[in-house]
Formats: sequence, C-alpha cells, structure tokens
Amino acid sequence: VFVALANRTDLPDAGASDTDFAGGARGEWKIILAGVVLMGLTSFVWQGLFNFYELYMIDKGLPTATARNLLTVIFAAGVPAFLVSGDLADRLPHVPYLLGIVSTFVVGVVFVVFSSGLVVVVAASVVVGFAIHMLFPAGDTYLLASLPDESRASAYAVFSAGMMSAQAAGSWVVGE
Repeated sequence: VFVALANRTDLPDAGASDTDFAGGARGEWKIILAGVVLMGLTSFVWQGLFNFYELYMIDKGLPTATARNLLTVIFAAGVPAFLVSGDLADRLPHVPYLLGIVSTFVVGVVFVVFSSGLVVVVAASVVVGFAIHMLFPAGDTYLLASLPDESRASAYAVFSAGMMSAQAAGSWVVGE
C-alpha cells in the first residue's frame, strides 16, 4: 500500500539539487549547532529518562505494574502533544516557544525526581511526556523555517545526524 501511494505522490522539487552536506553544514553551522545543543541535550536527558523510567519508579517504591504503566502514560501524553505543538509552532515565536517547552520538560523531570505519592508522580509523568513530545514538531518547525531553501535539505540532514548522535548517548550515560 505504501509503495502504491508513494508512487502516485507528486513531490515538490524543492531541495532536490541540495546534496552538499559539507556546504550546508558550513553555511548554516550556527543554526545547526543551536538545534543540536537545544534538541540534542534535551533529548539526551529524555533518552536516559524513559529507558530507565520503569526501574526508577520501582526504586521509588511503586509496584512493578504501576511503574510499567507510567511509561505508557508518558507516551500517551505525547500523542496530543504532537498535534498541539504542531499548531502552536506555526503561530508562536520559535525561540521563546522552544525555550518554554524545554523549561516545562525540566520542571517535569524535577517533579518526577522529587515527588512522592502516586497522583503527583502521574501528573509529573504527564507533564514530562507532553513537554518532550511537543519539542519535536516545534524544533523541526524552527529549523525548517530558519534554513534557506538552497541548503535546507543538507543542513537539516547534518542537524539530524548531530542531534541523534547527542541523544543516543543518553541511555548509555544513565545506564553507566
């Protein structure tokens, strides 16, 4: 079904000639670096958090089934976050919006760490899940709107590689 639909899709030519990854990185290094630092470091924390969330909740004294379900709560909170954030990212100033999301995520993580009682832990988990999933469409909107047409594809690819590399280490660092 995917192949059939993809073959019938008329894609725009924008960015088709942009294959100079090094040129895109050199020309747009400031915005790439800003994106990697903001999204990469926040996602680094996210990766380390969610990969060990169940174990951390068990260490907090919650029953295993509750701890497992809290991870589901985090991801369930992310579903509406994508819709809300995608809409807001088109209407709000990018940088303050991104900083607000990251700040909310940090506050949520602090509440997860220092909270006790099931209701507060669930509420903190919802905040963390909602905030981190808001970051992805907001960050993409910021970067794609900020990069010029002639280097958007290659610069975004360089950003994605840098951001994914930064976040991937989160699980390993927390695991250690």
